[in-house]
Amino acid sequence: MPTPGRTPRKTTPGSIRHRRGRTDVGTPMKDLLLQLASRPVRQDPELEALRQEIDTLDQRILDLVAARVRVVLRVGELKRRVGLPVYDPDRERRMLERLEQASAPPLDRSTVRRIFERLIDESRRIEQNRFDR
Repeated sequence: MPTPGRTPRKTTPGSIRHRRGRTDVGTPMKDLLLQLASRPVRQDPELEALRQEIDTLDQRILDLVAARVRVVLRVGELKRRVGLPVYDPDRERRMLERLEQASAPPLDRSTVRRIFERLIDESRRIEQNRFDR
């Protein structure tokens, strides 16, 4: 409904109209968007090779994280057997400091710290879920 005192905007075929949070696309525009979306995308071979390299590295990282969590679970089992507390803030602090000092470009110290803090938090969560069953 037009607002009193305002002249309604005219739309032409193919124009885009915004109304109440919706975008209405005219038919010629829809046709163009559908045509563009259905075109086969030409991939750059260098880009594809780099993406494949990332995929390979991601799989290696995933395998290493899984191996690390398996060791964390063994440590947790041992600590429970001998009556040690699971959480050791001093060990965690030393480990994070060591990893920060080992960081090298393009990774900076704060990035390395955040990555490993997250890894530690998730390892602790997995450990708690396993032993709280």
